[in-house]
Amino acid sequence: MLALAPISGDQPVLRTTSGFNFDPHGCHWQAVKRILSSSLEASTRSNYGAGIDHFILFCHELGIPHRDRYPVSEGLLLAFVAHMGLRVRAGTIRNYISALATWHRSWNQPFHRGEAVNLALRAIEKAGPPKKPLRPPVTQDDLLAIFRILDVSNNSFHAAVWACALFSWWSMCRLGETTTANQVTCPTRNVMRSHLRGIATDDAGLSVATVWLPWTKTTLVSGMDKFILDACGCLNPVFALRHHLRLSPVDPTLSSSTPLFAFRERTGSPLLALTKKEFLATVNSALAAAGREAHVGHSFRIGGATVHWRAGVPIDSIKL
Repeated sequence: MLALAPISGDQPVLRTTSGFNFDPHGCHWQAVKRILSSSLEASTRSNYGAGIDHFILFCHELGIPHRDRYPVSEGLLLAFVAHMGLRVRAGTIRNYISALATWHRSWNQPFHRGEAVNLALRAIEKAGPPKKPLRPPVTQDDLLAIFRILDVSNNSFHAAVWACALFSWWSMCRLGETTTANQVTCPTRNVMRSHLRGIATDDAGLSVATVWLPWTKTTLVSGMDKFILDACGCLNPVFALRHHLRLSPVDPTLSSSTPLFAFRERTGSPLLALTKKEFLATVNSALAAAGREAHVGHSFRIGGATVHWRAGVPIDSIKL
């Protein structure tokens, strides 16, 4: 997104209000690019890049020179929306528009989305293909089926998957908040062992675990606390978390660099981060063995939200 500027001509990127170029060698711009790049998740940058590519291709096919494309006019944006409306869903086009808007703002360029664009999107939504089916929630029956297949008692990897599944489900977390993308982890982005604030007992005698998430999709780097408490039977998230920590202990001096659900494959082996890919593959393999449908990652948050909503939890709390 920051490799190509939505700027007509050879105007300097950073300049004063009078137009003076105070950064002729681009030193300040390199620092700005690093900061702006970190404001978006890697997956978001990738998705936005696809939207920008579609727009550039559209302009190229129309023979519009680079100097005449930017900043994107409302008329050009409307034509792009109508053009894409013959090919993709309205929701996808909205993502493309968000990409163009973020792209412009990242380069300090104006971006205007007129009411005609909103009207066009509504029309495309009505005339376009039906929306994708809603993602079903992970249910208690799904979790019980997973539990029966996994060897939670003796297999530390299965214990980590099970603890993560229950934590994500009961606390309505997104899997991107509880698992990792790969074995490269970051304490300001991934939940670590040191982020377990503790396990206490409430007035009713129930164990309550408090975990600090350093990053969430809604709060970003502000993070937030998540809570789990005792539940009946094998769906008890606090027991599952304690069991996982017993099977895959860590030296206290390494707790700040060890993911919460990291597991040890065998005694003496290094701890491995639980990745989202491994988690979903294991869960869906267990569901398939039980003759049940597979789920996507967001289904855990949806399942937990459904249970809490039925229990009377305010919708504003669930949205977090």
